[in-house]
Formats: sequence, structure tokens, C-alpha cells
Amino acid sequence: MNKDTIGIDISKDTLDVHRLSTGAAAQFANSAAGQRALRRWIGAHATAEPFENTVPGSAQTPVQGPT
Repeated sequence: MNKDTIGIDISKDTLDVHRLSTGAAAQFANSAAGQRALRRWIGAHATAEPFENTVPGSAQTPVQGPT
């Protein structure tokens, strides 16, 4: 399985994503439905790495691939 890097910018309303290997970008609503769509966009065999928040005091939320 090839590894890929996907950056996710999390804001109050949206999840902006970029796939490094292909240059593909997408935006999803920061909601339960948007997170499901994001998991489908990432793919079935994804694993998550921790990310760093850029806003002081914000909570870290892990993003996991589909189960």
C-alpha cells in the first residue's frame, strides 16, 4: 500500500483538504455529513496521524478513515 499525505485545514464551518500526491483539493462541511463525505474522499485504507492546531485553546480531534 502506498502512503499519501493529506492536509486538512479545520475551521468552524468547513474542512478544506489537499492530497499531496495528486494535487486534488476539496471542501466539506464541518458536520457529521461532511465528515462522512471526507472519509469517503480519503479512501478505505487511510490511517491518521496527529495534527497540530494553530489556534490557541482549540481541542484536537482525531480524524479516522472508514471502518
